[in-house]
Amino acid sequence: MRWIVSFALFLAVGTAWALASPIYSGPDEPSHVVHAASIPRGDIIGKSINGGPYVHVTAPRVYEPTTPCYAFHPDVPANCFELSKRGGDGTLRSYTTRYLPTYSSFLGFGSYWYPPGSGQIYLMRLLSAALIAALLASCLTTVAAVGSLGFGLGILFALTPMALYFSGVVNPSSPEIAAGIAAWTHGVALTGGGAGDDPKLVRRFGIAGCVLCATRPLSPLWLFLALVVLVILAGRTRVEDLVRRSAVRGWAAAVVAVAVIQVAWSAWAKPLSEGNTAQKGLSEPLSFIFRQSVGKLYLSNTREMIGVFGWLDTAAPNGTVMIWLLAVGALVLLAVSAGSRRAVWAVGVAIAFALLVPTAIETARAGANGLVWHGRYTLPFAVGIPILAGSTLRRLEGTKLSLTRFAWWLGVGFVVAQVLAFGEALRRYAVGINGPVFFFFWNTTAWSPPVPSWLLMIGYPALIAVLAVWVIRNATTSNPFPARLVRRQDSPLA
Repeated sequence: MRWIVSFALFLAVGTAWALASPIYSGPDEPSHVVHAASIPRGDIIGKSINGGPYVHVTAPRVYEPTTPCYAFHPDVPANCFELSKRGGDGTLRSYTTRYLPTYSSFLGFGSYWYPPGSGQIYLMRLLSAALIAALLASCLTTVAAVGSLGFGLGILFALTPMALYFSGVVNPSSPEIAAGIAAWTHGVALTGGGAGDDPKLVRRFGIAGCVLCATRPLSPLWLFLALVVLVILAGRTRVEDLVRRSAVRGWAAAVVAVAVIQVAWSAWAKPLSEGNTAQKGLSEPLSFIFRQSVGKLYLSNTREMIGVFGWLDTAAPNGTVMIWLLAVGALVLLAVSAGSRRAVWAVGVAIAFALLVPTAIETARAGANGLVWHGRYTLPFAVGIPILAGSTLRRLEGTKLSLTRFAWWLGVGFVVAQVLAFGEALRRYAVGINGPVFFFFWNTTAWSPPVPSWLLMIGYPALIAVLAVWVIRNATTSNPFPARLVRRQDSPLA
């Protein structure tokens, strides 16, 4: 029952974002839709066009890929864009067909029965939202099994507005981010005794790892780095205990197999190679490129992980960013102050990886692809920082520090930050970024979603509030392994 309720909540949140986001408003969504629609028609990778980033595939002409007229122009509402009126199948261009086609195949075959057009695109979004909801619902099952309020808070703030936004658009970053959250959640739980000894937890981690590795070319790298951090957190004794289990070895083999397929496919299709992406390389000195990459860490990495929507033209309000940074900062500071030595090292290494690895990759690849790193590329790994930090707070449960009061205050901040971000994104598309703040009260909005804007602006805050309460309640009311017992074990969660 817990999983079903959690699934319904996350699916409703993803559906709200899908309805609030105009057609083709997701980053690279036109190419991803064309790719998904081409796979049931027999075009998995298509035919290259003069060795450039684009390929020709067979897909419905209505999906003619084009950058929407409102993209990169936040003051322009979305009513200026319409899908093509052409019917039947034809040869279209896409620059994302070199990705491993697991996600696109799921959306393509799942929506093939529905007539091409805006309805089919919304169906693709809902299928993607359902996949993400299933992954995130499993996280709350693990939260309830661990029964740690801090752990629940960590997962709550891993659900950045950007992560929830991606649950409503067609983009392989959507399942990658959700699978990253799931892998971190189940992985951290596995490092401790009690709930970590449940065989079902191994299965959840294995499924999350397989989905993660099957999404994007860099996903196996993120999983590997997450495992490095988890080994630090668990310690040698716990790792040896886990390796002795046949279920762990079996799921590890499955994850490795999917990772090998991803790496082999990427080596063959070369989705990130020079000439196979839509960006041009740089010919500047390496030192200049490195300085530029470091300078992007806040605007193009940290801030985008919190929320920069659409074609990177709609930033979440400063209030959302401030709340998120303060909340995650508080979790990290408490973890460093109260966590075990292994936990502190794990949090520190995770932060270092989240900052250094993107800079190193972008600097190394700038000659071929330019400075194109975005926050969503780091997010599948970076979500582990609040989860790790929150998991260490179990040592404080039952002490004089009122974690319950702290949790409810953070829960309020979570709701406010999410609602501000959602409202800003919907306003940008309905009336432009300079339009009325309370646009949903008027009937003169330039663009209207499939359901009334006022309904979305009433329903979404209610959904987010219920989600926050549901996560916190599951972390406190279901606790088969009380903190006072876990503290007697040599467990990082203690």
